[in-house]
Amino acid sequence: MAEPIPLLVTLDTEAAGQLSLKAFSSCTIERFLSELVFRALKSETSDIRASLANAAKDMAAEYWPQIPESGIQQSPVKVKKPRRPRADKDPNAPKRPLTAFMFFSKAVRSTVKAENPHMSFGELGTAIAALWVKTPAEARQAHYESAARDKERYERNMAAYKASLEGFY
Repeated sequence: MAEPIPLLVTLDTEAAGQLSLKAFSSCTIERFLSELVFRALKSETSDIRASLANAAKDMAAEYWPQIPESGIQQSPVKVKKPRRPRADKDPNAPKRPLTAFMFFSKAVRSTVKAENPHMSFGELGTAIAALWVKTPAEARQAHYESAARDKERYERNMAAYKASLEGFY
């Protein structure tokens, strides 16, 4: 086997930027040094390349002994937990109460849709929300009262529903 050749590699700033550690964050330091040397000496013969690869391994072992054998590792990827399946809703349960905005939306949607037939569903919702913001507090009051009545309805129906369930559990 040929004797290793001492080598001094100098890189300009462009080449150094291309060979940043970030690009090789998931490889070993030996692989990084080998890549560095191989890019510097692409035109050299395979014998010289092999000896340079061995020299790179030796340099890595000497200068970076604290790096584990597996090399420089990226931060671990977070594994998503599987979602818990949703419980089926009871069809007999009372419907949740509407908000004041939803009462406003039900009242205004048909007129806004007639004025702007080209609007998509999402654009229509955005336009209604803009109208809600511009509506004075006195005009909103009727919708807040409707929402309060609907909340009372929901609470009465929910109490009756829970009372009907007590015998099952």
